[in-house]
Amino acid sequence: GRIETSESSFYVEQMDDSCGAYASLNAGAKISRGKYLLFLSENLTTGQNDWLEELVMYAEQPNIGAVGGKIFLSDNEHIYATNYLLRYREIRREFSGLSRSVLGDWARERLVRNVTAVPIEMMMVKRDDFFVVQGFDEHFKESLGDVDLCLRFLKMGRRNVFTPYAEMRLLADPPHKEAIPLNTTEGEYFSRIWADHLQDKYGHVSYEEGEDDGI
Repeated sequence: GRIETSESSFYVEQMDDSCGAYASLNAGAKISRGKYLLFLSENLTTGQNDWLEELVMYAEQPNIGAVGGKIFLSDNEHIYATNYLLRYREIRREFSGLSRSVLGDWARERLVRNVTAVPIEMMMVKRDDFFVVQGFDEHFKESLGDVDLCLRFLKMGRRNVFTPYAEMRLLADPPHKEAIPLNTTEGEYFSRIWADHLQDKYGHVSYEEGEDDGI
């Protein structure tokens, strides 16, 4: 229900624990009223004042699907995730574990660029576009729903964007896994849907072939 404070108001929607993370996010999106949807993990914090403006800067463009930023581990030194890279047997968090002081491949962790998918921990989308692609697929309970959504944005002709200028850090580090395997029940379901999209067009191969990866 609606909760009022001295500065703002917000809604709280109670969900059954068995419904899954993505079903909960869909329910929240349905009762929202804004132009944009921001999916943000409760395990994130930031000392940066303009991170929201940095996300909106790209989300408001007409041809953009999802926008994500740079997430650091709790030490605020090593990257947890920038974007996802799709590979045949797994989906990798690009630049996971890289230190701030080290340049990654082509310094792409420091560039605004097109990507295949951004993680749900920090993702902004237009509300209208979210419902055009019918929101998150609730077959996914814990993972891969964010990647699936981003691929559907690409399919409808949108671009997904990573911006390094929206930074957040984890309050507590999860069990660190650089890659999400596809040999699980959810992974096999994902692979059936996207069998023709399991090689990332914005990954290392494309870049080495000279494809322009920026905006």
